[in-house]
Amino acid sequence: MKKYFAIALLLCCTLASGQEKLFNAALKNGRERGKYYKVENLRDQVIDKDAFDRYARQHDFYIGECETKRISRFGSLTEIVSVYYFLPKNEYDAYLFEHYSTFSVPFSSLNKKGKGVLYSNYAGEPMFREYSDISWNGNIVDGRLDGKGIGYVRHGEEFVYFEAFFEKGFPVGRNSFCWCVSSSSHWNEMSITTGHLKNGAAYYNYDNVYGFVKADGIIFTPRYTNMISEFKGNVRPEDDYAVVVADDGFEWKLNIKGKRFDYSDKQKKIFAEQKAAEEEAARVAAEKARLAAEQAARERKIAEQKAAEERRIAMEKQRIYNQKVKENSDPQKWDVGDRLCLVLDANEKDYVTGTIEEWNSTKSKVKIKIVTSPGSRRTYNGEYLEKNNTMWVSASGEGWHKALPEELEAANSHDHSTHVNRSKITTMIKCPVCVGKGYTGNSYGSYRKDCDRCSGTGFINETQTITL
Repeated sequence: MKKYFAIALLLCCTLASGQEKLFNAALKNGRERGKYYKVENLRDQVIDKDAFDRYARQHDFYIGECETKRISRFGSLTEIVSVYYFLPKNEYDAYLFEHYSTFSVPFSSLNKKGKGVLYSNYAGEPMFREYSDISWNGNIVDGRLDGKGIGYVRHGEEFVYFEAFFEKGFPVGRNSFCWCVSSSSHWNEMSITTGHLKNGAAYYNYDNVYGFVKADGIIFTPRYTNMISEFKGNVRPEDDYAVVVADDGFEWKLNIKGKRFDYSDKQKKIFAEQKAAEEEAARVAAEKARLAAEQAARERKIAEQKAAEERRIAMEKQRIYNQKVKENSDPQKWDVGDRLCLVLDANEKDYVTGTIEEWNSTKSKVKIKIVTSPGSRRTYNGEYLEKNNTMWVSASGEGWHKALPEELEAANSHDHSTHVNRSKITTMIKCPVCVGKGYTGNSYGSYRKDCDRCSGTGFINETQTITL
């Protein structure tokens, strides 16, 4: 039993010694830029992957890919490691920089450490953050990155590589930073333009909008559609301000705390001009309304004066008319043959006129013959007002008077004293086209053709209106 244990122990020591030689040879040979160290089992030592992994973990190496193959030993197939990749953890940052960045400088040239503010758009919006221990090949001023250079920094699984320009740790101008996640090989490059720090704040421009960030990377304003002027920096912080264009389209003054406190002078001027224009428009509209009101008042006055004059004329006409009617109502002025008139409705121009034929013995009534009336079916004292009818009417008290010329004209134009019946009759007459023959052309052969007007009958219907 002790014999077998000794053999196993000797075999393990032999394997361990073989692994160490293979790893040391790989470290001695070095690695290609941006790649892991490569162990090559050229002598086909019987070492499996688990043994390689244990050795790598014991020596704090990152484990990479592995290639295996099968070999024959003592009549059986055995799987061994042919190629094995690993990386010492102290070279992990150099590997990431070499593997992902496009810079040709060696990682060893980034031999300075400093602080600086970097940015990304990891969340779809600009994000600024201050980092310490940034590996850097440029200048360092007071422990902070300064001037132009290439840098790298890692934070957990995230790492950043960049070439940028800094002023005491703050990026200035148009710079790009590439952010990567080592576990997923995800990377994202972002370019932003940042201004110089003035009173501890600087503007940034990203995706055609503007915002402001402090020296420590804290964004302290929302984003604006445009920037008219940045902070001045040559005045007291409490007196300093920038001018931006907000989503409302107006220019605002922005204090060093990021608060909008007033409109810009240009915007105030625009507002003043707009207000003046509105006031002028209102004044013009008011003046126009005043003139229109005055014109309406004048027209109304003229209309009232015209209406009053028309009423006066109408009243005068009516007075004269009434006077004439009164005078013509005197039976002493009537004589046989005179035309009398009775007004049934002046507004509707309903007049009855008749010719005096004779007097009664007491001169209290006259016999008249109807000449015109509003309708032959209209009645007066039970008698129809039909043309040529005769009736006796009172000589006084009923409104009969000797007709005036205007009454005769109105009575004639509105005369319906004769009832007229009209009727339509249809008769047959010769067709005017074929003259009753019923055909056109010759009477024989193909030249004969039925008349289209009378459909070959020779006669057509004719409608006539007759008065009964």
